[in-house]
Amino acid sequence: WNGPLSGPILRRAARLAHRVLVVVSSGINVIELTRVATRLGREDGVGYVLVNLKDAYVDLEDRVGDVEAFWGGPQQSDRPESHAS
Repeated sequence: WNGPLSGPILRRAARLAHRVLVVVSSGINVIELTRVATRLGREDGVGYVLVNLKDAYVDLEDRVGDVEAFWGGPQQSDRPESHAS
């Protein structure tokens, strides 16, 4: 994403996307993470990739949530309606 990191342009792009993948660095606190979701303006279809994790955490579970549903194609009812002229 080369656009603004907040505001209506970001929220509109997030709404129109089938899914959003956010890259965050380890050490981000829960308040900052919540702000990311708020800036996107959506709760579903958002995935996070955690980078810069210490080696001590390498053997922990690396996925949380319904990964297959996240990467699967969007349901027909989930797509924004197109308005033909």
